[in-house]
Amino acid sequence: MFSMFIDVFLASFFIMVGVHYTGVTLGLKGRDGESRIHYGSAGSTTWIVRWIFNTFRLLILCFLVCRLFWPSIDQILVPFALPFELWLRGAGVLLMVLSFYFISYTHAYMGDQWKSGLSSAGFQLLEHGPYQRCRHPIFASVMLGMIGLTLALPSAFTAVCLLVGILALTRQASEEERRLQLFAVYEAYALRTPKWPWNSALVLK
Repeated sequence: MFSMFIDVFLASFFIMVGVHYTGVTLGLKGRDGESRIHYGSAGSTTWIVRWIFNTFRLLILCFLVCRLFWPSIDQILVPFALPFELWLRGAGVLLMVLSFYFISYTHAYMGDQWKSGLSSAGFQLLEHGPYQRCRHPIFASVMLGMIGLTLALPSAFTAVCLLVGILALTRQASEEERRLQLFAVYEAYALRTPKWPWNSALVLK
């Protein structure tokens, strides 16, 4: 029963995340006519990275929904067993919930400054709240959720998604910082604030 609950939660979670981001993006654009989606020019590094990330996110959603109706599809994911599996799957669900909370909190803190992708137009530095602890709190929270997914559904597929997701997010963060370092105020902020929560040295990376 608990295992079935986790399976239903996983599918529902990714559906709701998709609905949330679609609603926020359309709502903000409907208010002022400005798109918050900035992937960069077609064929650029950031454009490629973002579409790879989106493709894997869509694959995850499709698999999580389809496996509720066709459990045999799990074999395609190449599942593997973990010790104390139900406990670890439950811990994975908890990490996903915490991830969504941190993301939602940061979105609310940013208000209408939230954007997805690379854009320095109208740049205003945020250095308090979540941004006082690290320079990329949303990306770090997404990584936390991806670790949770891998624990909640241990398989070669989710492990690959975790690896690809971490590589995509760290590359995206570096590309965004390369643009933002044109602003002296951001460079100063980066020198006193760690890039990630797990960074111990306050250096520009």
